[in-house]
Amino acid sequence: ANTPKEDLASWLHAHLGEQDARMGFSYSDVLADCDAWLLARSMQSNSSERSLSTAMRDMFAQSETNRIKRFYQSRFKGSADNLVIAFRKLVDGIDLGIFDNVSGSKKALLIASHADRLPSQAEAGILALSYAESLENPNR
Repeated sequence: ANTPKEDLASWLHAHLGEQDARMGFSYSDVLADCDAWLLARSMQSNSSERSLSTAMRDMFAQSETNRIKRFYQSRFKGSADNLVIAFRKLVDGIDLGIFDNVSGSKKALLIASHADRLPSQAEAGILALSYAESLENPNR
């Protein structure tokens, strides 16, 4: 029999980044999150020098695979361990600057994820490693 860890990892492998996910986090969800982060980062770095439309045109000129890999490298330094650290910080709410677990953030995470509970530390690690794998190999 599968352990809960294997069950979660297997489910994630089947549903994370899937082209037509009816449940889980589809390829287009992954790509949209990567694009949003890259675009925000580009605008922060060059806000006075370029327009939003120029930043979008430059970003969309790159392949989807390249954008996903750039996100993983830029946001997490291409490290699954860094992704695990980030995911584990979310299990009890969102940290903002010097404030840990901002009021209402746990409820916001539950609403956004359509879940009745946030993952445990162990589950967050499994989620992060599966997400790292999908970012490293975006065209499964």
